[in-house]
Amino acid sequence: QRMRLLGLAKSQEQVHRMLLKFVSPSEAEFLIDFYSKNSFLPGLKEEKVTVLFSDIANSASIAEHDGPREYAQILDSFYRNASEAIFQQGGTLKYLFTGIMAVFSHEILPDAERRAVEAGRELIMRMKPTGSLTESPSSFIGVSINSGPAMTGYVGGEQRVEFNVVGDTVNVANHMQEYARSFRILAGPETILALGETYPHKFFRTIYLRGRESPVDIHEVASE
Repeated sequence: QRMRLLGLAKSQEQVHRMLLKFVSPSEAEFLIDFYSKNSFLPGLKEEKVTVLFSDIANSASIAEHDGPREYAQILDSFYRNASEAIFQQGGTLKYLFTGIMAVFSHEILPDAERRAVEAGRELIMRMKPTGSLTESPSSFIGVSINSGPAMTGYVGGEQRVEFNVVGDTVNVANHMQEYARSFRILAGPETILALGETYPHKFFRTIYLRGRESPVDIHEVASE
């Protein structure tokens, strides 16, 4: 019995270390605890979240001109810096094709909007002055942030599960991203309302999403 418990503890520690590569420490502990009690990961549920998107602009051009090795190094630098910035603020991270999506749960983080902005600032600070991308002036990142209700959780089957978040809040944040690509931080109306005067910001523009009836007023938040 003692050996079985030791083996279980070692297995959980290995799982914990693996999870820390993808989620924040608090999320890793929650997942291990939930799975040990239920033998499955939490499915989709509705909650209020703040979602952050960031990606590398002109990635196809970079891949064409810099070659696969240099391109891979650029992506690795971006993913590594993004992970550290997001996890430092307690967010959950999902890697995309040439970008990332981070989710900050309001159930866990009452100041989720502030944490998302701080993570965005940190990511821009890490990538902008260091030359981590390339010397080309057409290569840069941006950060878009939006708050509201969404469905979050783990989807998949017996062989593989993956964290996901879906809903209008996510769609708007993703669309905002294309306007942020010059080391800007853009935020949606609910995020701006929650931030108050904590961070300097100004109205940026009104955007329209195809198939969405209502336009969205977005603001630019000072990146430093």
